[in-house]
Amino acid sequence: MKLPDYRERTRPLDIEGLILFGAGLALLSYVLEVFGEHALSAPEILGLLFVSIALLFGYGVHAERTRWPLLRLGLFRIRSFAAAVGGGFFTRLGIGGVPFLLATPLSGGIGILTRAVGPPDHASGRRRDEHEDRDPPGPGALRLFARC
Repeated sequence: MKLPDYRERTRPLDIEGLILFGAGLALLSYVLEVFGEHALSAPEILGLLFVSIALLFGYGVHAERTRWPLLRLGLFRIRSFAAAVGGGFFTRLGIGGVPFLLATPLSGGIGILTRAVGPPDHASGRRRDEHEDRDPPGPGALRLFARC
């Protein structure tokens, strides 16, 4: 007994589109990640942003000219697809801001003073290598959250 042969014809992988789209999206993601940090200067960040936009624009031009592009840009004309991608993007941005909003429910909902919530919140998010000369947060920060 033999199994039937259900092979499909596959389309060729768009290597050039993969490089343009992947590099542009990765660089744009990196620029959005380091935008608030001061490790890079403003001209460097703007230069990286320009390169990422140029790569994504280059992918758009490439996708229009290629028979089998990596991602058909015409899909964004479908409202449900555009809403899903846009919703995922804005959800990701919103979730990334949650640590900065932590003081609001702690101070308003629980009744802790905002100035008491800020230092433990700041201490949890700081990078240790930049603050080696300072003492670590004391046990007061732990007692603050133990009250809750």
